[in-house]
Amino acid sequence: MSFGSNSRRGLASKVITGKVTTAPWKRNPSWSALPSVISTDEKFVGLYAVWPDSNYVALTAAGNYNIDFGDGSASQNIATGVQVNYQILYSAASLVGTEKPVTFTAATSLVTINSHGYVNGDKVQFWNIVTTTGINSAQTYYVVNVTTNTFQFSTSVNGAVIAFTNNGTGSLLPYRQAIITVTPQSGQQLTALNLNIKNTATGLQTGYSTGWLDIALSMPNCSASGLVINASVQNVKHGYLQQASIVNAGGLTTATYMFFNCYALQSIVQFNNTLITDMSYMFQSCYALQTVPLFNTAAVTAMNSMFQSCYALQTVPLFNTAAVTTMLSMFFYCYALQTVPLFNTAAVTNMSSMFSNCYELQIVPAFSFAAILGTNLVNMFQNCYSLQAIPAFNCSPTAISLFPFSTLPSVSASYVTNVQITHSYGSDKLSAAAINNIFTNLPTVTGKTITILGNPGGGTCTPSIATAKGWTVA
Repeated sequence: MSFGSNSRRGLASKVITGKVTTAPWKRNPSWSALPSVISTDEKFVGLYAVWPDSNYVALTAAGNYNIDFGDGSASQNIATGVQVNYQILYSAASLVGTEKPVTFTAATSLVTINSHGYVNGDKVQFWNIVTTTGINSAQTYYVVNVTTNTFQFSTSVNGAVIAFTNNGTGSLLPYRQAIITVTPQSGQQLTALNLNIKNTATGLQTGYSTGWLDIALSMPNCSASGLVINASVQNVKHGYLQQASIVNAGGLTTATYMFFNCYALQSIVQFNNTLITDMSYMFQSCYALQTVPLFNTAAVTAMNSMFQSCYALQTVPLFNTAAVTTMLSMFFYCYALQTVPLFNTAAVTNMSSMFSNCYELQIVPAFSFAAILGTNLVNMFQNCYSLQAIPAFNCSPTAISLFPFSTLPSVSASYVTNVQITHSYGSDKLSAAAINNIFTNLPTVTGKTITILGNPGGGTCTPSIATAKGWTVA
């Protein structure tokens, strides 16, 4: 059974379209274990999916380096800055068996593979099925009745065992696996590594997906911009990458676009660096990402679009944001996000579209607006359909978006004070008492308008509370 480009696109589509889920991610037990990487190492290791064809690898590093492609070929010595271009062959003898072959026994409905590592409830798929019928290739099943070397499977967790016919064979992966290792040559240091490199093979198109599945690195002597996993200009995409561990990134100061468009990324084991100042777009379009660990963000000043389009993101830890000045579109299109911690926003000057299209966001803490310009609250809560209340913001500046608090159909209360410019609470769910509370918190102005159209309490509230302060009530 061959897995060409169409099969890969189909597999990637299944990864992406199934992205919003509450099930925690687990490293595939069929994946080969990565070598250990500790903070004092000078090393990059990566698990690479080797398909039946077109397994193009390319990268560059600074510092004369060695690269072992994990396919049984001799390690290559490469001069600093020179691009490596290589194609791993599926037929390489040392890779045979890394697709995790299994045998099917029809009489007992057993799958046999020695020391498989699965536990009851794990998801499993089968590929390259020969002779056996009653099993669908690429369908997700659930492991039941596990022993060390065998298991059965069901269409649901703890469900009935699937009975199949005819003994046969198959595999647990549609690809084989290679572990690629980059290390400095004797007397050298790795000061830079770039994975956003297109292989020079004739006819290969820019933007193809690499085969990286799981990566780990330690570069204690990394330069300020020396680590590039991805970038705003994408020469390649890492569409299969599910896990990454940045054990030590040395002097790295920027993480912008680091995992941009890593659609399948679900696990960041660690990201140890105290010098990072910019995390803008770091996880943009990481559709499957649900959580991230607590990074050291003490030096970070920019978090623009850090999690934009992380559709499955459900929670984030309480980052140290004391130095952050901009959170523009930080959670834009984070559909599954329900709550956020009380970030220190004392230095933040821009929260425009910060939570725009966070459909499931229910609660937002009372961030401090001491330094923010009101114009930079534009669309902060746009399309936050589940937001219950607007917290106690003090909008003391005299400029604020015209419609920052409108079209929030679940909002039943607002604690915003001191808004000094025309603005709207139109099409929310405010009662008369809630609207009167808003009126009470308005400052005295000249010639400004507040809109309350479309609220259930709009017809029975007391507009005179606002008009006595110079407001026109729409």
